[in-house]
Amino acid sequence: MKRLEICGNIASGKTTIVQSFKKIAVDVIFEDFGNIVFLNDFYKNSQKFAFETELAFTLQHYYQLKTSKKFTVSDFSLITDYAFALTTLSQSEFNAYKEVFEVIIEKIGLPQYVIKLETSIEEQLSRIKRRNRANELSITEEYLRKINNNIEYVLTNIFNTIKVVTINTEEIDLSQYDESFLKNLIREKAK
Repeated sequence: MKRLEICGNIASGKTTIVQSFKKIAVDVIFEDFGNIVFLNDFYKNSQKFAFETELAFTLQHYYQLKTSKKFTVSDFSLITDYAFALTTLSQSEFNAYKEVFEVIIEKIGLPQYVIKLETSIEEQLSRIKRRNRANELSITEEYLRKINNNIEYVLTNIFNTIKVVTINTEEIDLSQYDESFLKNLIREKAK
């Protein structure tokens, strides 16, 4: 199942770039975080509700990718899911999560390539504040830093066979997500 997954931390610009892919008539999939019933509880008490939240996101993403019939670009990544699980789960919870994750990868495989979005912690916090989602306002600098570190760790040490293009979303203006830029991203990674 060929796909391009957008990998990045909270407020790194994943949805923005995937919205842009509509310009070139690529099938896109957007994360439906509104259907994760545990999310508000997770942000109030992440330790207590981490396991079901991380599993819910990963299973929802798996379902969305599994039911796609064509080449797709998603504003989420199983790689990011894995990094979030590393960040929030206890060792025993992570061991159980990893078993489910491995079954998912057996069924649909890893993405052939990802676009990894980067932005500073300060900018992420600023974007979180601007979009003003009540459940995200408690997100801390420390939490974002841990996720960034785990995304890098997962791509470098665990899933290091995946092709990665890195984009700093503070350095590229949204207007630069034009058709030729987007087609080039797909063409470069399809090789």
